[in-house]
Amino acid sequence: MKVFEFDPSTGKRGAQIADIQRPDFLRNTGMAKCALPRAARDTQWAVATEAFGRNNERIEFDRPVCFCLGQWTAGTDTTWQWYALLPN
Repeated sequence: MKVFEFDPSTGKRGAQIADIQRPDFLRNTGMAKCALPRAARDTQWAVATEAFGRNNERIEFDRPVCFCLGQWTAGTDTTWQWYALLPN
């Protein structure tokens, strides 16, 4: 999965900085908020402050990043799910 720099004050995605395995678990325990991109009709954005991969290992970056978990389909609706991962 491609990981990109992310500016939480503007909601803009930057350059690709990493390629990781897809997280299995994301959460936003402190209900953190930031500016998110104006999403297209078929795109949803959410904020996370913690991410965990296989075997419950923590996925961390020293700066805000963003990534797409993929396209989800339910019936005839499809949505691309993006996350902004903010460091604690």
